[in-house]
Amino acid sequence: MKINKLRLVPKAELTPELKVYYNYTCQEGDYIKTCTVPSPKLDETDLEREKKMLKI
Repeated sequence: MKINKLRLVPKAELTPELKVYYNYTCQEGDYIKTCTVPSPKLDETDLEREKKMLKI
């Protein structure tokens, strides 16, 4: 089993993939949502779709 190293990534160094997660979880008014529960069926596009639904 490979264990990933955890570290803080400065906003300026976010990859496009990490930026999707940042935009989903690190904005004013954000809280734990559906996509924080791991599921093999959810991916980055689900994060963006859910974020838009929560603004309605």
